[in-house]
Amino acid sequence: MALPLSSGPCSDNLLCTTSCQDQDQDLDRVLNRPSPEQLGSLWFSRDFWAIFLCLLVGGICSSSSTYFQDAICQQMVQGTVEDFGGQRLWASVGWGICSVMVGYLIDLDSRDKLLFDYSTPMKIFLLFLLADMVVVGFWKVDC
Repeated sequence: MALPLSSGPCSDNLLCTTSCQDQDQDLDRVLNRPSPEQLGSLWFSRDFWAIFLCLLVGGICSSSSTYFQDAICQQMVQGTVEDFGGQRLWASVGWGICSVMVGYLIDLDSRDKLLFDYSTPMKIFLLFLLADMVVVGFWKVDC
C-alpha cells in the first residue's frame, strides 16, 4: 500500500509504503481477520450464535429500559412535575461521567496488551447492576 505524504516541501515525490505478511497472526488478531479454516465455519460455530443471542436479548431488554426510566422518574417527582427535567438531566450527567471513567480504566488496563481488556467495565457493570437491583428492590411502587 502506498500513501502520498501531504505535508512538506517535496510531498509530491515521497510515498509512504507499508506491507503486511500473510502469516502475521498478531495483525490478524487485531484486525479480527478470521483464518481460512475459521471463515467457512463461522456461521456454524457455537460461540458466534451464543454472542449473537446475547446481543439480541441485551438489545431487546435495553431498548425498553428508557421507558421504564421515564416512568420511574415521573413517579418520583409526582408532586412536582417541573423537577422531571432536572432528574433526567442528572441521570444523563452521571451516565456521561461513568462512561468517561470506564473508558479511562479500559485504557489504563490495556496499556501493555495487544488488544483492549474489557474485564474492568464488565466488573463495574455487574457492581452497578447489583446496586441498582438493591435500590429498586426497596422502592415502594404505587400501582
